[in-house]
Amino acid sequence: MNRKLAVGRLWWKELRQLLPLVGLLFIVGLLLQLLSLTAPSDFRWQTAAIVLGIPGLFAAGAGALLVGQEKELRTFDWLRSLPVLPNDILRTKLLVGLLGLVLVWLVSLALAATSSSLPRRLADSGGEWLWALHSLFLLLLGFATAWQLRSSFISLLILLPLACV
Repeated sequence: MNRKLAVGRLWWKELRQLLPLVGLLFIVGLLLQLLSLTAPSDFRWQTAAIVLGIPGLFAAGAGALLVGQEKELRTFDWLRSLPVLPNDILRTKLLVGLLGLVLVWLVSLALAATSSSLPRRLADSGGEWLWALHSLFLLLLGFATAWQLRSSFISLLILLPLACV
């Protein structure tokens, strides 16, 4: 197996690993949008906060899923046996996480735009970019904690206090 084929299979493996998380968050976002159609008008700001928080949930879980699960299942030995460089493994995991975050952001903003549940001052001020930067920081911090710790559960538990610091 050549290096290009191995990296392609690694991409496919990582994308399949994130698919359940992306699907679950899409369903949650869709259900929240359906609930917002029947909710009173004072509930709409809470729905906007939840829809904007869905990318944060993805960012928190992606590092533990992509890296922590590999450590817990001890599949890093299998990854090391592939004819790829360790930097290729790290780069693939990080790029798949970033691609997933962009996809979740696009879906989340599309869901929020369809019901116009974003508050006007947030939509006018460009505040969604601040949310995007927060979720990017959370994704990178999640990867860092998952690389350093053995358990994905512990890395998820320590992620929130570290993000607040």
